[in-house]
Amino acid sequence: MKTIEGRVGAELMTATVFDRETGAKCGRYDVAVDVSSGDGCGMYRSIMLEPSTGEIHDLATPPLWYQYKDPEDVVIKVHKFLTDMKFFENLDAFAHYAIDRAEAEEKGLIH
Repeated sequence: MKTIEGRVGAELMTATVFDRETGAKCGRYDVAVDVSSGDGCGMYRSIMLEPSTGEIHDLATPPLWYQYKDPEDVVIKVHKFLTDMKFFENLDAFAHYAIDRAEAEEKGLIH
């Protein structure tokens, strides 16, 4: 976990995920924790290259909130949630329905 500069009282971290077979970067967990309350928020982001078009998709899950004992605990809980819902097995399907930033802004999905 790499710590990122952030707000006072909150810790922001990222953990890079590598493909086991190729060693290529394939995603990351972004984590924010509130030290005073014990609340931790985590999300998974996957950077995917679509070989047929060369388009890059940056897919992010919604933020998931948990009580935590340490930042790695948030990553473990987010990973378990996504594994249980078969997110990683169906990542290509999620990429198929991805929209770009301009379209998301147009639809009011970015605040």
